Amino acid sequence: MFYYQKLKEIRKSKKLSQKQLGELIGKTSKTVYRWEIGVNEPSEYCIRLIADVLNISVSVISDLKDEQKMLPYFYEKLDALDKSTYDISAKTDSEKLDLFFNLQNKLELLLWENNYFKTLANHNLEILQSLKLIVYEKDIFHRYSFVNKYFLSYFNIPDEKLVLGLRNSDIWKNSKAWNELTDLETIVFKSGEQVLQHKIEIPKPLGANGKGFVSISPIKDAEGKISKIACYIIDVTGDEVLREKFFYMESVLDKLEHVVWIIKPKPFRHYLYISKAVHSIYGIWASDFYKNVEKWQDFILDKDRKKVLSELNAGASELTYRVQTYDYKVKWIQHFIYSAEINTKGFEFGVIKDITELKKAKEIQEMLQINIEAMTDGLFVAEADSGDYIFINGAISKTYGYPVEAFYEGGREFWRKKCLHPDFLNEHARKVPSSDNVQKYQFKIVRSNGEVRWIDSTVNTRNVYGKNCFISIEKDITEQKSKEASLSLFEKSIEFMDKGVVICNEKRRILFINKSLQAILGVSLSKIKERKISDFIKSDVFSLLENRNIVKTTLNTEGEKKRGIIITKLRSDITLSNYFALIIELIV
Repeated sequence: MFYYQKLKEIRKSKKLSQKQLGELIGKTSKTVYRWEIGVNEPSEYCIRLIADVLNISVSVISDLKDEQKMLPYFYEKLDALDKSTYDISAKTDSEKLDLFFNLQNKLELLLWENNYFKTLANHNLEILQSLKLIVYEKDIFHRYSFVNKYFLSYFNIPDEKLVLGLRNSDIWKNSKAWNELTDLETIVFKSGEQVLQHKIEIPKPLGANGKGFVSISPIKDAEGKISKIACYIIDVTGDEVLREKFFYMESVLDKLEHVVWIIKPKPFRHYLYISKAVHSIYGIWASDFYKNVEKWQDFILDKDRKKVLSELNAGASELTYRVQTYDYKVKWIQHFIYSAEINTKGFEFGVIKDITELKKAKEIQEMLQINIEAMTDGLFVAEADSGDYIFINGAISKTYGYPVEAFYEGGREFWRKKCLHPDFLNEHARKVPSSDNVQKYQFKIVRSNGEVRWIDSTVNTRNVYGKNCFISIEKDITEQKSKEASLSLFEKSIEFMDKGVVICNEKRRILFINKSLQAILGVSLSKIKERKISDFIKSDVFSLLENRNIVKTTLNTEGEKKRGIIITKLRSDITLSNYFALIIELIV
């Protein structure tokens, strides 16, 4: 019986094709193919020929037995050459011819195998030379027996002759730098065990040492003794630098209050990095975002979603919208989108800011702005050192007659030179208070139309946006000043009248009397204080004055003869219902 599956297995292990095997035994590849699939079965002669060509026992591929021949008693005493001579001489001419053909076939097979292994060796050498790895081989004396091209270029060696047959101490000035690697090589020579991916420093003749991973394997000779070692080193210096840079970059980004993420759109859209701030803004961890690159869109409020998606489709680089987090808090988000190409690869960067507090502050600021603009009093906010105005409300323009732009442009010097009345340039020059104490000033200004107005200014200092500023609230008191002047003139006029004058409130308490009335009543001003006019005049007089302007009566004084007086009620175009004034004169 022929073992066709075994034939196929052995042929492949010998690296022979069906055609090559057929040529060695004088058959076509088609015949070999039909043998190997069990369609046909070779003859006993062909089976024995195949066994000879493949250098195997015939019993391996069939149930045939190897031929047993009777040998002479002296055969075992012959040497190898005499045995071969006897074997050939003992054969028939036909057997000798078969032996010749078998030897010829085996020679061709050996030549083919030799060429095959040479080709394979050259191919492997080309692969070693093309690798971006430091590859070398050493003998038991630690002398280089092989180095690849990358070894030479890495260490800047122009020719392998400067390395082969030499030790590290023969090549490098600073041979101590190679001690770590030499120690590892020695361990392999002694133990016969491999060293795999051991991290080392790669010595360099110039500059800082590199970083790499070395693997060392022992090579044994025919006797099983270690004769050489093969080594390769992977230089990861650049990877280490990049890893270190990325570590520091990630450490910094993770400390930011804003979310930063990096997306790689191709071959599929996914996150490369998400900073830790994503949890503080959205309330979920970065791992949930890595699962779904569009996860952030799930948080957008329904009212804002359509607008955001429309802006995204239009290629917007900045979005502002509201989100609702897992704990049902509504936050305002400012979302920046940047695109970049790095080493021909596209990347997308996102920066997410929580601007909720800024939005609230802006709303408050807008409300304050509305209220400030509605003020009738003017408001100046100016930087203390430079005198530049930071804020001016609309009432200032109405008070001074100049547009607010003129103050912004000219600063405090414009106010001094154009607005402050000359009488107050030296005496009331605008000074910035040195403390938080409120200070008041009154001064005159000249409006753009030449009109002179009186201003009452309340000034204090505050820190505004990190700057020391003074804040001045200014009120036009021109009318008040005019009334005060008129009242002062009135007081001076009535103070020296012959007739007595008294002013009272609705409870008839005396607020003012002139000197003449003091004389009529015969009471000093200090004693009149806090008293009522009804203490000196009969109560029924006041009911009479409601319908009349003049009433005759007597003074209600103690211990004296009653003196007659005439009381006249003063009338005015400006009536104050809570106050009244009377003129009192004696009847002579």
